Amino acid sequence: MKVAVITRHAITNYGSLLQAIATQHLVESFGHTCEVIDYILLETIILGGESYLRIKKEAIISSVL
Repeated sequence: MKVAVITRHAITNYGSLLQAIATQHLVESFGHTCEVIDYILLETIILGGESYLRIKKEAIISSVL
């Protein structure tokens, strides 16, 4: 079964990102495929924060995995 989780983890909060990764791993441990959909507010994109958050998120994911 394919499971999609919508979350808002591209914010300046490491805990929300770690929770999204943990949720994905838990769902996959049950034998399902999991896709995490990062909900980004329009205001974040307009203010230019998206690129900073994406770089930070990729750095954290690579250090966790």
